[in-house]
Amino acid sequence: YGDWFMRIAANLPSRRCELTGKVLILGGYGNFGKRIAAGLIKHEVPVIICGRNKEKAKTLVAVLNSPLASYTVFD
Repeated sequence: YGDWFMRIAANLPSRRCELTGKVLILGGYGNFGKRIAAGLIKHEVPVIICGRNKEKAKTLVAVLNSPLASYTVFD
């Protein structure tokens, strides 16, 4: 990316971001949503899987097998 990118990156804070609430993942049971949910749960971030299909959302929450995962359905 060049020297300018390295200068900007060097000035960024090195601490991690702390999330204080739940993350709502729209389309959470889709290909990317599943991976995002699993990654967030791995870092102890609570997630809400959201979509239009109750069975798919419910199944993913069961597969994730974590008290940090829940689901809701919107149509």
